[in-house]
Amino acid sequence: MSLNKLGKDELKIVAEELNLTVPEGAKIAGLKSVIVNSDVYKNDKELVQSAIDYALAEIKNKRLDSETKLDFERIKLAQLQKQLELANIQKNLPQNSDIQNPTVFETAANFNVETLLKSVKTLTIPVPSRVESYNLFFQSLEKAFKIKEVPEQFKGEILLNILDERVNNLLVHVSEEELNNYTDSNFNVPGKIDLLLGANIFYELLKPERIKIKDSQLLLVNSVFGYIVTGNLDSINETKVHCGLIRGEDLNKNLEKFWKLEEVEEPIVKNKKRLICEEHYANTHFRTNEGKYVVSIPLKKEPSCLGNSKDIALKRLGSLWNRLARDENYLNLYREFLRDYERLGHMKEVTNETEPKIAYYATHHGIYRPEKSTTKLRVVFNCSSLTDNGISLNDIQYNGGVIQEDLYAQMLRFRTYTYAFTADIKMMYRTILINLKERNLQRIVWCESEHESPKIYNFRLLPMAL
Repeated sequence: MSLNKLGKDELKIVAEELNLTVPEGAKIAGLKSVIVNSDVYKNDKELVQSAIDYALAEIKNKRLDSETKLDFERIKLAQLQKQLELANIQKNLPQNSDIQNPTVFETAANFNVETLLKSVKTLTIPVPSRVESYNLFFQSLEKAFKIKEVPEQFKGEILLNILDERVNNLLVHVSEEELNNYTDSNFNVPGKIDLLLGANIFYELLKPERIKIKDSQLLLVNSVFGYIVTGNLDSINETKVHCGLIRGEDLNKNLEKFWKLEEVEEPIVKNKKRLICEEHYANTHFRTNEGKYVVSIPLKKEPSCLGNSKDIALKRLGSLWNRLARDENYLNLYREFLRDYERLGHMKEVTNETEPKIAYYATHHGIYRPEKSTTKLRVVFNCSSLTDNGISLNDIQYNGGVIQEDLYAQMLRFRTYTYAFTADIKMMYRTILINLKERNLQRIVWCESEHESPKIYNFRLLPMAL
């Protein structure tokens, strides 16, 4: 998560994504200072990394768009020069000159490729650097061929002259007389490809005669080039054995693991904040008829101190849609995740148009890892997102710390029991409800399409970001 390699434009985008106020005329050092000293940079590393990735992608896309437009303008300029040049040639030629007739090129004894290239500079149009511009380039070249009525035998040489070192196997021109004695005596030996034929012409080359080779799967098909050998040959699969050994043991790590196995688990020391949270939980929680827990947020300040967060949430939703619109798989996963949240009753749409006096809108974004085999997308609800007065929901509540033991300690304790039960805890944290009085502090904005108006949703369950 380094900012050192980012330029001024990238840093501005990162600051905007993190909802930070950037001083007017700030330079690179100032932008870095604003980002590094912000609370979101210290508390939400994943969000910052996501903003950096987005900034890099945004600048790259702008640069590519600029290069594409530049190539397009160059080709348009080349076309204009071509038209002007052709007009000047027609204007300067004598009225009785045979050169005015393009067909004279085909019969002139002193005509060659160099003469044609010198007479019409449009046949040396520069090749664009971007693949997206190739289509327009070849259309312009084909139009120049038609206007000048370039003989067929010279088109290949002109194309080779233009493409230069970009190609090394261009077939310039082959007459019908040269297409003889092309029998491949080593047809059964793999070699390089000399010519690719499209499906639109391949079947026109075939003749009806066919010869079946006895006791084999080979078939000889007659064609204008001679017989084509097709079918399957019996192959012998050679079994190869590969052996490998990779060894990279670290003595210090092995000793550390050994002593950790023998450690006696120390009791967790409760600090003041944890005691306050436990006391608040004991005094405020209750269970529903279905057995679900209902909890309240351990606030250390009144929520009335929160500023406006809705405008920020809407702005961040717009930035999120800029990313989702560029990747259909990302969009489908994100949309399906929030649909499941609503379908399972974890969040509910707010139909009342009256805005409450006290409300907090959390921003949200996705951590998208398409290369993962299991969880490709993890949606993060960010309750550390600052309101317009610089205070977030997480700022006004107590943090009781992590009370879960690490997985290593749990596995060690697991060995001490004779019998053990295992169960899927996928929905374990989705059974803790938020007190109805505090659900306005757990809001998000979302829309199924970027063209729809955003809808407001209340969380009914305790989100992981809280």
